[in-house]
Amino acid sequence: MADDDGEFRRQESQFRNFISSQPGASFPPEKDRYVLYLNMGCPWAHRTNIVRSLKGLEDVIQLAVMDFELTPDGWVFTGRDGTHEKDPLYGFKYIRELYWKADPTYKLRYTVPLLWDKKKETIVSNESSEIIRMLYREFDDILSPEHREVNKPGGGIFPDHLQKGIVEMNEWVYHNVNNGVYKTGFASTQKAYEENLYPLFDSLDRLEKHLSEPGHQPFLFGDQVTEADIYVYPIKSLRGFSLDATTIGQRGMQHDRRFMLLKVRRPTHDATAEPDYDNMHVSHYPQMCLLTTEYHPLDSSSESASHLRITYKPSSEDRSAEQQSHLVPLHPPNAKSLPQIKIKMHQSETIGRLMPPDSSKWFSERFGFEVVLVYLANETEGRPVLGNIAPNAVAKNAEKRAMQERAIQRKTSYLSWMKDMASYLRSDWPFSNSATENEHGTKHRDYRLTFADCAPYLIASSKSLENIRSRIKLQNDELVDMMRFRPNIVVSGASEAFEEDYWREIQIAHQSISEQMMDVNAQQEYTTKLLLTANCVRCASLNIDYKTGRASNPILKSLQTDRRVDKGHKYGPVFGRYAFLSCPEDRAFGGNTRSDADNGSTSGVPEDRRDMVCVGDSVQVSAWNRERTTLKWPGMGSTPKEDWYPVD
Repeated sequence: MADDDGEFRRQESQFRNFISSQPGASFPPEKDRYVLYLNMGCPWAHRTNIVRSLKGLEDVIQLAVMDFELTPDGWVFTGRDGTHEKDPLYGFKYIRELYWKADPTYKLRYTVPLLWDKKKETIVSNESSEIIRMLYREFDDILSPEHREVNKPGGGIFPDHLQKGIVEMNEWVYHNVNNGVYKTGFASTQKAYEENLYPLFDSLDRLEKHLSEPGHQPFLFGDQVTEADIYVYPIKSLRGFSLDATTIGQRGMQHDRRFMLLKVRRPTHDATAEPDYDNMHVSHYPQMCLLTTEYHPLDSSSESASHLRITYKPSSEDRSAEQQSHLVPLHPPNAKSLPQIKIKMHQSETIGRLMPPDSSKWFSERFGFEVVLVYLANETEGRPVLGNIAPNAVAKNAEKRAMQERAIQRKTSYLSWMKDMASYLRSDWPFSNSATENEHGTKHRDYRLTFADCAPYLIASSKSLENIRSRIKLQNDELVDMMRFRPNIVVSGASEAFEEDYWREIQIAHQSISEQMMDVNAQQEYTTKLLLTANCVRCASLNIDYKTGRASNPILKSLQTDRRVDKGHKYGPVFGRYAFLSCPEDRAFGGNTRSDADNGSTSGVPEDRRDMVCVGDSVQVSAWNRERTTLKWPGMGSTPKEDWYPVD
């Protein structure tokens, strides 16, 4: 096994073909075409069998298991301990015979694993790392939906957001640990033994250190709670899209729900009268799900994108219609000079800006009725958070109640009472953006919204989605998509489904990215804290078929059997949890706080830095509620009017 100098040197794999799902591939993924030869005692071969099982490929790729013992003639079929008595294809006794069948001139080592193509009667690959990569994704089109990588929480076995770290770690783990054991064990001289022994144990120490760090237990890259997905929805109720990273702030993720569509209702009896406007929500206008959004240019980030591309994808029932797209600037020029329009959404008012007619006309043509597109031009044009949702709601509501009682006790006049209430009202008035002080000098921060329903963020767990998928099947066995629930952050690694019902606080360990986004040396790790205040009660929008734009799915009814867990909402099931950024600065994006390592104080993030969240960031649930919270918002659910603004 060792060379003349006593060193063990693993030969390079000689067969490096690749199974590919691309059209015209020499080795396409097909059922019953390939055979995986292995020996359970070989860790390189064993890992290919693990992936075969994890991917549900047992009925797709045949398995041929050889004897555990390596003989002088190489790996052999014996029939011992459940192994095959002979090669199931050709009756061979030795693995070398397969090598010779593929290449009669082959004279190197006869190794396992080996992936064989029955149709071409040749070896596809004998490199284990490449075999498992083939099994990850290339067979997904012929697998059941639950085994496809795209449907697996966290991105599957080889998730995109972890690939760079996995590849980098594989490089030194392979040479120093996996192969290091062989180089040490098979060394035939003391010199070769010592030269490989110390690097092996140094690498084991390095692995131990890696596993001891937050977010690296119990496996090298997981089973900890992490961000599995990030979604942004620039136009309220249209379909959003996923991101690898984005900026976060007090009012949500950058560009999230800064636009909204309104249906125009013009009086029929008076053509000169001002029209009325209806807020367009997907639950009332299900055809909105036929419109998708994405940043433009296509490969741009939330930082570099200049436009939003909206694409109309006609209903699958309308074969005559064509797909069409339209661009909307993410930062409309002269936005503050655009015409103003009052908008009331869920009893919460703000001022929007009417976008130029070309955008409204494009949407009107798609919907078949008159529509206008509105935009929130700046931070002051935000909706106040009502009810008990804001993190400081109890304190603010108590202050308001105290002012009312003092006014009554003093029997002040109407004008005097209004003056006494001014400090509170200023904080709730749509045009205000400053924190206000009560009579004790305590500041109550104003939490404001874009066109998001009740909070800047919606958090959900992939474990809860797994639960829903296990009991709900859509047409053509399509799996329920997380985007249907419109979360902003999806967390993977939760122990139980719906445990997020009780989460009160989560902390995201991530990187603060400087203006030079590619300057790795400028990155600093710190933590963002989100306060989770209420569970999200669901409506009939869950039932919409995204292919037809009509309500036809049974999702809401299925959830009503056991997810009506909010005491204030008798009929609405719960999925996901509303959240707010903790302790932000007054500017709209950025401004989370972090520890100052030099003096132990807390300071705002410098002006030239922005807070980012990224897929793969480590997430810690740092506080829990003992029981579920109750969502209280004016006009929602069955909560009595007098309890909309609780004070304790």
